Amino acid sequence: MLFLLQTIVPVALVGYLSFRNGQRAVNDLATQLQAEVSDRVEQHLNTYFAAPRQVNRLNQSAIQLGLLNPNEPNYVGRYFGQQMKVFSDISYINYSGTEGQFVGVGREPDGMLYLELSDPVRSNQYTVYRLSEQGDRQNLLRSATSSTLQEARYAKVAATGKPSWTEMYQAIGDAPGDFSISCGIPIYTADNTLAGVVGVDLFLPQVSQFLREIAIAPSGRVVVIKQDGSILASSSDTMPYVRSGEQVQPLNVLNSPDEITRATAQQVVNRLGGLDAVTTAQQFEFRQGGERQFVQVMPWTDPWGLELLLLVTLPESAFMEQINANTRSTLLLCLVSLVGAIALGVLTARWLSRPMMVLSQASERLASTLGGTKAIAPHSDGLHTDAVSSLNPQPVRELDQLASAFNRMAAQLQQSFADLETQNASLQRTQTALAAAKEQLEAVINAVPGPISWVDAGGVYVGVNRHFAEHWQLSQEAFIGKEVGFLQGSTQLADFTRQFLENPEQSASQVIALHFNDQLRYYLIAAQKYQQGQAAVSVGIDITEREIAKEALRIAEENYRSIFENALEGIFQSSPEGRFINVNPALAKIYGYSSPVEMMGQITNIGEQLYVDPEKRTELTELLEKRDTVKNFEYRCYCKDGSIIWVQVDVRAVRDKNDNLLYYEGIVQDITERKQREDELRKQLEELKVEIDQEKREKEVANLTESNYFKEIQQEIAEVNLDEFWN
Repeated sequence: MLFLLQTIVPVALVGYLSFRNGQRAVNDLATQLQAEVSDRVEQHLNTYFAAPRQVNRLNQSAIQLGLLNPNEPNYVGRYFGQQMKVFSDISYINYSGTEGQFVGVGREPDGMLYLELSDPVRSNQYTVYRLSEQGDRQNLLRSATSSTLQEARYAKVAATGKPSWTEMYQAIGDAPGDFSISCGIPIYTADNTLAGVVGVDLFLPQVSQFLREIAIAPSGRVVVIKQDGSILASSSDTMPYVRSGEQVQPLNVLNSPDEITRATAQQVVNRLGGLDAVTTAQQFEFRQGGERQFVQVMPWTDPWGLELLLLVTLPESAFMEQINANTRSTLLLCLVSLVGAIALGVLTARWLSRPMMVLSQASERLASTLGGTKAIAPHSDGLHTDAVSSLNPQPVRELDQLASAFNRMAAQLQQSFADLETQNASLQRTQTALAAAKEQLEAVINAVPGPISWVDAGGVYVGVNRHFAEHWQLSQEAFIGKEVGFLQGSTQLADFTRQFLENPEQSASQVIALHFNDQLRYYLIAAQKYQQGQAAVSVGIDITEREIAKEALRIAEENYRSIFENALEGIFQSSPEGRFINVNPALAKIYGYSSPVEMMGQITNIGEQLYVDPEKRTELTELLEKRDTVKNFEYRCYCKDGSIIWVQVDVRAVRDKNDNLLYYEGIVQDITERKQREDELRKQLEELKVEIDQEKREKEVANLTESNYFKEIQQEIAEVNLDEFWN
């Protein structure tokens, strides 16, 4: 019985510890996965919602610097069309003027671009044309009536006077539930008068598509909502909405048809005091339908005022299925081990007890024999006396030694069993920990959103993660044993892997382009050798959006540099301290310098070296401090040879997101000839005024002398005798 108790207790303890370790692993893995999903969604929102702000800033600068004229709709349409090609996530770019003029470029469901123009005579009428690949206007698609000044994308920005986002709306022609959102920025004239609004629209189903692509459990939920509860994006297959007459409105998350999403939002309201009360990332869990739900809620804020909440909900069943299976396997193995140990113990006991029983029976027979000898009656002869003496009881030394040996053996066996039991328990704990660690590692690796692969020294795949296999639409087992490069579209990856394996470096990284399903994606591949250089692992991070943004920035910089270098007007950037940061050739020529390098090298204090009247520099900086943009500002300045010229500048102050002044930039025109003509005209006007005044006086004298009154006076004077008058 004691033997059975010593066997059953360790087996039960091992099973219980296995179950508890599984639960702890679930909590840790849920926390890690929630944090990873939230970080990915936050990174995607940062990138996705940054594009409209960048495009609006570029278009605002282009219009205010005079590089883009809203009154040339065909040119503006081609410009917007090129931006739509660079920023593929944007669905619409537009400009709305205060007089009702409108230019917009949008994207059709088939990817083609179209141009919307307002009627120059009737501002509430507009026409839609298809755009060619070069951005030229083609055939007419449709005509309609609309008031751009009343649309939300214009009205809200015009009312607030600052960049802002609109509410979500259902665009005409889009499927129910496919909402869009728009952000705009005002355009002001030099006298701080609103000239118009440039805006950019985003198609929100693209955010939902990204949420569905995140590798989490099928029963998990990822929802992006506004602080008023409106669902902006969801990992569900359909986007919930509600109809109000003919209008389609976003559904409030508290009314979501999805039970888990609705319950999660209600828990946030109950625990944290409301959806708008969430200011930091929070994690909690609750039970829904008898199952634990792990929740993380995190706020996200856009610099232009868009405030969102990320809700990530993971059910316990997403992690416990495999753990429960492992626990059942462990308990089954423990039960089998228990039955085997009992059977082996019984057989061993019978095998050991048989000789002992034989020995016991022999001892009993010997004891009976000795007892019978003592009962024999004594005889008078010496023989019988010697016989009784030799049969007297004596210690059985062999039995005593055997008993001692058995005692020592039993003690050694007991110690061995105790040591074996301790080692077995330690081994079980180690195996359980290794299995949990392996499962966690596999879950983390498969949840990584980038490709991961292992190859041996010969360039043969040892394994890949789920993300890598799914992108190639193959199973993970299909890669094992294949050489790198067997997939079409992975030539760069294969070349990089082979070169890395041939070189002695232990680590390397490179940006590689991979073709997935006729789609080009860019990855930053980092490789590391292990097992003394006999194997290598590579991890990829998807940087496609960063590469596209980099290319768009390069194109924008090239366009700006071309305009900057070839402009007929002088263009400059200068620091608040009075040094030129950048000037173009036209500006150097205006001031008499042979090159921009020479000019920037010699001019170290703009206010003292260029301005004839230094107080004009102070006046200009004070105006820029008040309204950021100054136009048609005139002043006299020195050229390289000491001559004085008149110039006119349009300048704006460039600030960072915290409204700190970075530098000034503007356009300079030489107006010396105009000033000279104005001076000459002023002199001519003064001379003409003198001549006109002289002629006017002569005419007045002539009129006076011709009047009857003057003639009467003259007659009377002629009749006066002066001698009599003086006497």
